[in-house]
Amino acid sequence: MKKNTIRKFIHIGFGKCGSSKLQKDIFPAISKIKKLNYWGDEYKNDSLERENMQAVLLNHVTRTELGKDTRIIKLEKDYLISNEELSSYRDADLIDFFADNNLKAFGKDSHIILVIREPRNWLSSVYIQLCIHEKPLQKPESFFLNDLEYSSRLPDQKFNIDKMSYQKIIDKYKGLFEKITFIKFESLGNMKALSEIFELDKDERVFLKDLY
Repeated sequence: MKKNTIRKFIHIGFGKCGSSKLQKDIFPAISKIKKLNYWGDEYKNDSLERENMQAVLLNHVTRTELGKDTRIIKLEKDYLISNEELSSYRDADLIDFFADNNLKAFGKDSHIILVIREPRNWLSSVYIQLCIHEKPLQKPESFFLNDLEYSSRLPDQKFNIDKMSYQKIIDKYKGLFEKITFIKFESLGNMKALSEIFELDKDERVFLKDLY
């Protein structure tokens, strides 16, 4: 890494893949160890810097959801940002557009971190979150739609199953960013991948495993 290069680690999700635990406990610990500034959706503090970053990220996500180009998010400090909405896990139809806008916002030199989960379990968890917890209650066949059935104009929650492919998503990000690491949710707890990303030593890895 070049001297004086800003370190930018962007964890984009997916949602329902351990994001809350990472944001509350693991990423704050890593940020303290590696002297990174940290913003995580589930990590609360009352600083003005957090409020400003929250507003910037909300603007970025909202513009992208509306199909508009985003603005550059200029990070002048070393940062670890964790926001699962950056992946568009709620709407697979927008995943590619989010990737393009994430490139414009954070730059190709950002290190993208993506956690993926066994597909059947992940889709079940997404369905429970969006159609049972958040409402309105829907049958799975009304939520999971193919390209012919899907429309952004449909009033309720919907998910274009034809647009969901881990390999396509990984290939998309690899084509845009200099560095992307994807981690299997099922192996997240051993902290191997995060230790490699952040160059942690054995004791630091053990500490994170215990924390997880």
